[in-house]
Amino acid sequence: MSKKILCFIIVSAFLVTGSVFAQNIQELQTGSVISGVLAEGQEIWYSVRTRDSGILIVQTTGQTDTYLEAYDSDRKLLMEDDDGGEGYNAKIEMLSRANTVYLFKLRGYNETESGRYQISADYKPMPSMSAMRIGVSQDGNIVSREEYWFSIQTTSPGLLIVETTGDTDTFLEAYNENFHFLASDDDGGEDLNARIELAVSAGKTFYFKLKAYGDESGPYRISANVRSFPNPVQMRLGTFQSGNIASGADYWFSVRPTRRGRVAVETTSSLDTFMEAYTSSYELITSDDDSGEGLNARIEIPVEANQTYIFRVKGYDSNVTGPYRIIATFEN
Repeated sequence: MSKKILCFIIVSAFLVTGSVFAQNIQELQTGSVISGVLAEGQEIWYSVRTRDSGILIVQTTGQTDTYLEAYDSDRKLLMEDDDGGEGYNAKIEMLSRANTVYLFKLRGYNETESGRYQISADYKPMPSMSAMRIGVSQDGNIVSREEYWFSIQTTSPGLLIVETTGDTDTFLEAYNENFHFLASDDDGGEDLNARIELAVSAGKTFYFKLKAYGDESGPYRISANVRSFPNPVQMRLGTFQSGNIASGADYWFSVRPTRRGRVAVETTSSLDTFMEAYTSSYELITSDDDSGEGLNARIEIPVEANQTYIFRVKGYDSNVTGPYRIIATFEN
């Protein structure tokens, strides 16, 4: 077969595949509503192009129990939601950049769910931001269903801790400077307060959305602090290390494999543990709660030779205390 014919076949196959994929994505314009019927096990994709920076709202209405996932144009998962809308409908609200395409995958909550639905996209202007300073708290009063936005610029690397204190049941969401969703929390702080921890570098901007959980209203205090990265304990592959988890404490470990392959790190204990994996520059790779035995955490990641990987271990909440063991194993 000649090179020209082979090249033509490859290009033709790429165009056919691309056109089929493109036809499977429906354009959903802001301010519009699309009606449809969701079959069992079906996934329906929509694309939304924003005109301005602001808050993009995509939601379903109807009697079908829907589930939504939001992606950027590179298919990186940004957010997902089950019942954030009315009844069993899904609803996603996210910060969005101007003139940017976002993808949304709609499916039933489970594979047997089916029925009619409507999906819509709306837009709200960029909210006003209150600038927060590291180490300085701000007081305010939450009105039911209202949202309050804060911006923080980091001045040093470490763990950025943003949390509320008070008697109001609060909820927090975190976004990076590209408006990508990072994390959310309901009761990670004391009592019903929200708390988010992010590994950050210096000179970065982060956005936080604060609201009351449900229909609550009341006073709040919000603060931001940065804790220096601790020196992780180096782990030898195949060797257990023992420790004791104290209330609210975390423990850091590092692994430096000499070969390319996969490393699995897991705890063994009667405790409910939580684990995060980072690169050597403290960029979050992944996190896990209960992938190990019982309530133990387990993370398995691909690794490169002579690169350092960092693991953070803590109790699932501040009430978890007691002994544990941790081990890292290598697989080709």
